[in-house]
Order: sequence, then C-alpha cells, then structure tokens
Amino acid sequence: MTEISAAIIVAAPAERVWQVVAHHFAQVDAWATAVRSSHPLPEPSIVPGAPVAGRVCRTGLPGLSEVTERIVAYDEATRTLTYEARLLPGLIPQARNRWEVVPIGDTHSRVSTQGSVQTQGIPGMLLYLLLRPFLTLAGRRFLRDLRRHIDREMSASG
Repeated sequence: MTEISAAIIVAAPAERVWQVVAHHFAQVDAWATAVRSSHPLPEPSIVPGAPVAGRVCRTGLPGLSEVTERIVAYDEATRTLTYEARLLPGLIPQARNRWEVVPIGDTHSRVSTQGSVQTQGIPGMLLYLLLRPFLTLAGRRFLRDLRRHIDREMSASG
C-alpha cells in the first residue's frame, strides 16, 4: 500500500464542516469541482452510524468516469470516516480515503485526508507512480474546494 495525505484549516466550527463531509457525503457534487454529479448508493448502510452506504460519483475523467465509493468505517464522536473504491481491478484493486475533522477552538477546524492505494504487480505500481502527482493534486484540490464551499456558506449565514 502507498499513502497520500493532505490537510487544511477551515474557518468554521468542526460540527459545520462535519455536516458537509459526512452527513452530506452523497452530495459531494455540491462542492467538489472534480465531481460532475453524485448520488447515494441505493442500499442500506452496513456501517453503524453512517448516513449512507456510499455514493456514486461521475467525474468526467477518462477511464474513471464513474466511481463507486463505499463507507467502510464511520465514527461520529471522533468525526472520522473512511471510504473505499475499487478502481482498476487488475492494476489498482483498492483505494481508501480517511477523512478527519478536528476542532481548533470554536471557530476553526483542521480537515485531513489520508488516502491509501493498493496496487497489483509491477504494472499496477508503475501506473500508480504515474498517477501519484495527479492524485496528490486532486486531494489538495478537494480540500480547497471544501474550504471555499464552507466559506461561502458561512458568509451567506452571516
């Protein structure tokens, strides 16, 4: 497994950020510019406390135009969730991403993501090495998009 992580500070209470990240997990298209559309998986969640089983995202990326992400771990108290996607079964059979929202006082939060990718064989590792810079930038972009979305919401609410 190889890992990629990123973090950002958001000027909003942790509970507000957690609402967007976790409680509205299936509506990621409302704020992530890389996601053209998203909707919840049409099945009940098997993870206790999770708001949905997962989501289906349409990205417009060649070869990954539709990605199904299933929540595999969820903890409301610690504001953490982990989801898993099966990307390219022969080369990259599994990708996981763990989100965590930590309060910094009453008005700010630290949002972090930690992704891990499982590769299969030398071709899978080579593909991952080619994709790693893109995945790193995509993770940072997701966090910036989230911060921008929360900033707009906080400004609108006064």
